[in-house]
Amino acid sequence: MIINGESFGVGLHHTPPFTSSDQEEAPDGCSVITISDICESGFHLRFKHQYRIEVRKNQQESVYDAIDERYGIDLFASSLDELEELIKEQFCMMWNQYIREDETRLGPKARIIVKKLKELIEEVS
Repeated sequence: MIINGESFGVGLHHTPPFTSSDQEEAPDGCSVITISDICESGFHLRFKHQYRIEVRKNQQESVYDAIDERYGIDLFASSLDELEELIKEQFCMMWNQYIREDETRLGPKARIIVKKLKELIEEVS
């Protein structure tokens, strides 16, 4: 789980920043982070369709935040690059916790997350 940019209870081995996103300016002072692939130590995830998340900048606190309720993403960071890395880390954590878990051990909400993740992402060997 990631809270305020900190990772709790997850043993992810994070590789150096992967800078594949296309960050672009959107209207109304927003930015968009687009992610196609996530390369982590030991596995590679590919989005079936580019994942796009809108990012807003809090001018008072000088932080960027991104929220995607479909996947439980609610993150903030001091830069767009840092925020992108946190988003990727969140998807990796979810992949490890849900997709790689024995489905009989998952509850109803977790099974919904599995379904959404499988529709969005595939693991590349």
